[in-house]
Amino acid sequence: MTDREPSAQTQTDLVRSIFGDPVAIDHWRESQAPRWLVEGFLARSGVTLLSAKGGAGKSLLVTDLAVRLAAGDEGEWLGAFHISPGPIRVAIVEAENGANRILRRVRELVMGDAFPPELADAARDGLKLFPAESLQHREHIIETLPALIAEWSIDVVILDPLRSFLPTEVGDENDNVAIGRVLDNLVSSAKRSMAAIMVLDHDSKAGGAARGASSKQDAAEIVWQLSMPDSNDDDYYELKAHKQRDPGGPSRLALTRVKGYRDESGMRPIRFDRADIREPNGRTSETSSTLDDRIVALVEKVNKATGHGLSVRRCADELSVSKDKIHRRAKYLSTSGRIYQPQGGSLYPLGAYPNEQE
Repeated sequence: MTDREPSAQTQTDLVRSIFGDPVAIDHWRESQAPRWLVEGFLARSGVTLLSAKGGAGKSLLVTDLAVRLAAGDEGEWLGAFHISPGPIRVAIVEAENGANRILRRVRELVMGDAFPPELADAARDGLKLFPAESLQHREHIIETLPALIAEWSIDVVILDPLRSFLPTEVGDENDNVAIGRVLDNLVSSAKRSMAAIMVLDHDSKAGGAARGASSKQDAAEIVWQLSMPDSNDDDYYELKAHKQRDPGGPSRLALTRVKGYRDESGMRPIRFDRADIREPNGRTSETSSTLDDRIVALVEKVNKATGHGLSVRRCADELSVSKDKIHRRAKYLSTSGRIYQPQGGSLYPLGAYPNEQE
């Protein structure tokens, strides 16, 4: 063996220092489903990208979610996504807005009955705010995220917006290689810490999700875009999934931004409600009879596959329709004898519910 040839042990150490140890295929039995914090929207050990036009309301939407997570508000969000039991510790790292604007969003959401004031107060210990005026050396924030997560046992980190935290060596948002490495580092941090990382970004000039390098969407596990597709109604929004590596919940839903009048303090009540998806002509996406047929077909499909009924929430998620509308149509379908719904519970095909009365 020459001096240039590494010993077997040196080569083994080198390989393992780079690749780590291989995982045996027989560990498939211990594999786990995605660890959702918000089912279909935000999961541990992953990166979610949320994109929208500047000023479209993505920061307000995320503030609404962050407060609910930190307060342990288990249940539905936007009438579509299910929040896991908490409290869930959240850090908002906000480069564009100061503390007063972030807190003003919370106050206006409370005024708009998005959630009660007690819930906002309950988020005190679980929500860590890092506003623009407190941030130093922004170019080092991404590489320091693991330390931030460990310091406060953070479950969710929200970076708003991504471009403000790019390292100095990234001179162009269109550089796929450089941007790809940044996102890869975020993915690595999420997987090692088992935290969820959400990055907010602006739409491209052409209106696509996430401006600049396509590697942003390639690296993120989940990509959402918040848009205002109805030019006649600037309070109608659609939230659409461009990528869901592990699908769960709806892939498209409509929201209405409910706004009240400003009071003497200059504050304006505001909240987001679930709405029916509109077609480009402004009409809702389908007639009641068409929706009825889809509900019946889905109920039969789920029962055949699982032997169980289909909850109203799951039905609304699968069909991208508001839960209230599914409630109304399910009541009609049960009364007209097309499905069976015991005491307002899950939906079953006729004759499939174990205790169904003839």
